[in-house]
Amino acid sequence: MAPPLKPIAPGERFGKLLVLRFAYRTAKSEAYYHVRCDCGDELQVAQKHLRGGVRSCRACGRTTHGMVKAPEYSVWHNMRRRCAEPSSASYAYYGARGIAVCERWASFENFFADMGPRPSPEHTIDRKDSGGNYEPGNCRWATRGEQARNRSDNRLLTFGDETLCLSDWATRLGIAPDTIDGRLRRGWPVERAVTEPPHRENRNHR
Repeated sequence: MAPPLKPIAPGERFGKLLVLRFAYRTAKSEAYYHVRCDCGDELQVAQKHLRGGVRSCRACGRTTHGMVKAPEYSVWHNMRRRCAEPSSASYAYYGARGIAVCERWASFENFFADMGPRPSPEHTIDRKDSGGNYEPGNCRWATRGEQARNRSDNRLLTFGDETLCLSDWATRLGIAPDTIDGRLRRGWPVERAVTEPPHRENRNHR
């Protein structure tokens, strides 16, 4: 009879897998641990498999592109999670609404071939049609400002002879779009909402 396996402590590392905590024990007394792979994926692995040589999550184990640590891979991985895994904190806003990742992008290699390198750390993936799926033709790399202008609920505001979306007025004023939105909700006229500097507003509330 084989001797019992030594318990694994949080913080122990097995290749790319970092043990976070004990997960559960099966009816047959087989221990499972919650681990995080260097690619960011989290999973539960049997103690015997960790002791027996498992050193990465399944995705990393079968990848050949060598980009597991690249920012584009992280974007692809998180995109798929929020559309397919109810355990994702963002699932309610994506998968639960019927937003999906196209079959072609089940492969990271195809995703990278279609999207190309991320232009800068400020760029994330954006859907041109915010109600559509993640697929070629509907996705681009965009900054947060560009994404804000693409929101279906973005408001167009006219002051003088100029009409801009709320986020563009916010950029010009140098404050957050939510500040202008809050002003309008409180009944401010557009002229005051898009021209009064934040520091003046703060003084008016003292």
